[in-house]
Amino acid sequence: MLKILIVEDDAQLATTLKYLVEDNPRYRVVARVDDLDGAVDAARQYNPDLALVDLQLARGSTGFSVAVRLGDFDIPC
Repeated sequence: MLKILIVEDDAQLATTLKYLVEDNPRYRVVARVDDLDGAVDAARQYNPDLALVDLQLARGSTGFSVAVRLGDFDIPC
């Protein structure tokens, strides 16, 4: 099963994306977070295989900074 992390600050969009991803039984969303710190914490806790990342995030974070940090964990975005 592919473990997926969703990094999105719009709660409704994150919920919709989770629903769409988990429509495939081979995919499981392990966490939904809204900023860089949450993404790093989730990466440590859940060790996802893939992250779906928005570009503009909460608390001044960007998808680019998230992608760089998750790259340290070898998590593709």
